[in-house]
Amino acid sequence: MPQYQQGGNKEKDMKNIIVGHEHILDEHCVCPKFIGSKFIQRLVNKHTLPFVLLLDNLMPWTDSDSLSRYADFIRNENKTQSENFKELKSTYPEGSEYVILTVDMRGMGAGAPAKSFESQLLEVIALKNAGEKIKLFYHLDPTVKGSIELMLEYAPYIDGLKVYTLMGHYPTHSRLMEAYRWCENKGIPVVFHTSPGSPVHFKGSRKELNRRLELGRRFPLLKQSKRRPSKSDLCANFTNPLYYEYLLKEFPGVNFDFAHLAGEAELRKHMKGETSMTSLLLALMREYPNAYGDISYTFYDRDLQLQLLELLGDEKLRPKLLYGTDFYMNKTVCTTQQAFYGKLISIIGPQAFQEIAITNPAKFHKHV
Repeated sequence: MPQYQQGGNKEKDMKNIIVGHEHILDEHCVCPKFIGSKFIQRLVNKHTLPFVLLLDNLMPWTDSDSLSRYADFIRNENKTQSENFKELKSTYPEGSEYVILTVDMRGMGAGAPAKSFESQLLEVIALKNAGEKIKLFYHLDPTVKGSIELMLEYAPYIDGLKVYTLMGHYPTHSRLMEAYRWCENKGIPVVFHTSPGSPVHFKGSRKELNRRLELGRRFPLLKQSKRRPSKSDLCANFTNPLYYEYLLKEFPGVNFDFAHLAGEAELRKHMKGETSMTSLLLALMREYPNAYGDISYTFYDRDLQLQLLELLGDEKLRPKLLYGTDFYMNKTVCTTQQAFYGKLISIIGPQAFQEIAITNPAKFHKHV
């Protein structure tokens, strides 16, 4: 039986919340061919309502709530980073701190974003300099020329690294290994995107993808069920948990966060008693002191939050679970940040929420 009981949506002593794993990037930070066509992407961003109405007519079986959530997601993309941060901040008590993950899409083979990655960084840094309580996580894509040098240039503002291997590289890339050592010396953590399936994956040529799959490969490729797997299927190889275990051993002084705990599909396999990437990540979290996992996006629904309640009953996992929502990406499943935040507290209770949003993140970020 879980240690924590359901109920109790009264927030008490909710001070120093660390709102982990959030995004505030705008449309200019997104690569021009992210959805395959630069023209269509611009059309969708500039004419959101007509596009949603068109979807409603083309797919009448799609419920209006889903279309509304998608429209909300696009609207956030059209806002500035400052506006997105203001919306995020409005949900939480005064004094909360926010883990903002930057995103560098230059290396994923879908064109260069209109806004440079350095400009994206500078906008977040400006918010920090204005007094906002932000932990800035630098997205390091080791395939992008100058990414290490840019990281070192803005080192005083960087509170952690974000690694998104689905964009086309292993987490043990030589430049990343150099960066992990830097993190160890600086005492800052690393966040890995661990979901094997995502629209944010390498979109360049299949020839280049196959080259990257062999470059620096340490472990066998995951089995593929299709004769000709999609690029998304192939990119799942970059999230093989064997690489994470290697890094946990190699860098015991670095705290690693397995963001999303491999995502909803893998979590539901775990809930059915099947071996999944979620199961493997949870095993690593039980075994290694420097292995953590955040719940962002993945635990958005009631049955998934009840599963979180069960995980909190495991005394080895309880100190390793971190709060996060993946704002504003989570708007595709949850219309408001308050809906995610409030419902979660009502399910797991204030005590458990304090642990995953205050106590555990303080250890992860080495505040204590």
